[in-house]
Amino acid sequence: MYYIVNGIVLNKMDYLEYDKFVVLYTLELGKIRVLFKSVNKPTAKLISFTEPATEVELQLVKLKSSDYMFKCAGGTVKNYNNSLRNNTEIYLYTCKVLEIVDKLTLEVVKDEQKYFLIKRMLEILPLCDVNKYKLLYLAFVYRFIKLCGYTPKLDKCVRCGGEINEEYFFDSSSGVVCNRCKKASDIKIFYNATKIIQKFYKLTAEQ
Repeated sequence: MYYIVNGIVLNKMDYLEYDKFVVLYTLELGKIRVLFKSVNKPTAKLISFTEPATEVELQLVKLKSSDYMFKCAGGTVKNYNNSLRNNTEIYLYTCKVLEIVDKLTLEVVKDEQKYFLIKRMLEILPLCDVNKYKLLYLAFVYRFIKLCGYTPKLDKCVRCGGEINEEYFFDSSSGVVCNRCKKASDIKIFYNATKIIQKFYKLTAEQ
């Protein structure tokens, strides 16, 4: 069975002597692992397709294998995203974005919102002011976490259910807690910080 997919390269790893496994997040299938044959040879034409952050359109063959599900049969590079590699700090945040997507995402679970969020992040990162890289990355992380279904509770105490009007404390396993319910292991955070986080969760990919 053949597929044509649009995807963004998240990761790559060598396989055998000349092959590579490439992990992509695709619009049509979600995260997938693809075998690229002979791309480690000096004359390989598809080697550029395996670089992290590259946006590609691929023709895939579905295979029956416990190690991988698809093999690349050809394709085109839609965007090399070279602007992400021209600056060390930008590339560092690019790698952090790709890593968190890879680690938080199951294979072959389609989610178009995630795809467009990743694509938008890679588009605006090189255009962002250097002082806002971290803020932009945090906004992406919180938005992506929400799309994964991991949104923590931020408006009420997760232990007693009461409104929080004074000090906030963060329980890493569930959300925020009030001053009355805090434990020694909880981390104190500022009131404004939770408001900023709530705004991040409400952002769309376009924003």
